[in-house]
Amino acid sequence: MSVKPRGYERARDLGTIEQVCAQVVLCREDAEADLTRIGAGRSLWIDYVELCAKPAVALARIARFADERGVPLQTRRRAPCGFSVAEPGISEADQDAIRHALRRLSAGKTA
Repeated sequence: MSVKPRGYERARDLGTIEQVCAQVVLCREDAEADLTRIGAGRSLWIDYVELCAKPAVALARIARFADERGVPLQTRRRAPCGFSVAEPGISEADQDAIRHALRRLSAGKTA
C-alpha cells in the first residue's frame, strides 16, 4: 500500500482488488475520524467531479474558506475552464468486483 491507513494489516492477505478497496475504505475511515476530531468548521469538502467541471468555482470556495479563517490566498493564474472526468479503463468484471469489495469492506467485513 502506498498509504498505510490505520488497520491496514487486516488487508495484508487480501487479493489485489480487495487490497486497493480496503485501502480506500480505511483511508476514508481515517479521514472521517480525523475530521470529527478537528471539528466541522475546520474542514472543506471538495467534490472531484465539481473540481473537474468548474475548477474556478472550487478554487473560489477554497480561497473563501481560507480567507474566513484568516489565511488569505493569492491568485497566481486563472483557473482552467475544466477537465474531463476520466472513465475507468478497467473491465466490467473488475468494476463489479470493485463495487462488491467496497460494499463488503464498508460493512466491516474483511474475510
